[in-house]
Amino acid sequence: MSTLSLKFLVGVFVLLSIYQPSIADGENAPQSAPQSSPAFNVPAGKDPTLIRETCKLTKNSDECVKNLEADVRSYDATDAGGLAQIAIEHVVANANHLYVQANALKSKPGYDDQSIRAMETCSKLYGEAVDTLMQGRQAVGSKDYKSANIYVSEAIDASDTCTQEFEESARKMPFARRNKMVKDQASIALDIIAHLN
Repeated sequence: MSTLSLKFLVGVFVLLSIYQPSIADGENAPQSAPQSSPAFNVPAGKDPTLIRETCKLTKNSDECVKNLEADVRSYDATDAGGLAQIAIEHVVANANHLYVQANALKSKPGYDDQSIRAMETCSKLYGEAVDTLMQGRQAVGSKDYKSANIYVSEAIDASDTCTQEFEESARKMPFARRNKMVKDQASIALDIIAHLN
């Protein structure tokens, strides 16, 4: 099985295992809810306290609450480490989507050479990010938070480098919204990891 096919299957698995409306590229994605109210309807019998208390430790607590409360697995997490792993899986899903999307777009007509090179770079970076993010998730599970921080940070580097690549091309980045989403979600995961001990 090719690397592209394997990464695609990993992405499909992760996407099917979570419910996250914010993964869509659409410009009309729901906005973050105020922190005083739930981002989503809390399932009956579930307690959102751990999610909300953990998200208070992040710089973007509203987005953190929105993402984690949209994923039913978050309510079964027993500690912030479990929520960090779920947050990392959200980044994996988006990074994998970008890997596949950039691979598909680079062979379509209408793109200049610089844009094609930018998409090739983005695809390579996000393919690598999927692998390192999964290592980051495992590192959180084994309480190796220093390594987890390094692995998850690579997703932010991928997002920044991808943005820079398109700044040098004649075309705007066709997946700018999701590229930013990867950076934002990775930042949330890193904020949670920073408070684990």
